Amino acid sequence: APTVLESGDGGRAVTVSLLDANHCPGAVMFLFEVGSENSRRRILHVGDFRWDRPSMLQPSSSPLREFATLRSRLDELYLDTTYCDEEYAGVPTQAEAIAAAVAAAEKEV
Repeated sequence: APTVLESGDGGRAVTVSLLDANHCPGAVMFLFEVGSENSRRRILHVGDFRWDRPSMLQPSSSPLREFATLRSRLDELYLDTTYCDEEYAGVPTQAEAIAAAVAAAEKEV
């Protein structure tokens, strides 16, 4: 559930939602919503994440769905671009990495 942070000096409230980053267990993205319905700013900080459209937009109640379907817009987006270099183009897919980990574990057991 989102966490609402109230400013003690009468400033704008901030709602913070943690969203699954589909990266590794416990990895999250932070969605900050600042202000009221009429003047709300939405800021997404993704850190390390692995984009996979079907899993990131399910269930239909996923907050990311609003942005992917253009029902809402992000005012700011902070990306971790560590692996946006062509040098990392051969990074295995999540399914390939899982299969390799399972194969390595089975070999040892």
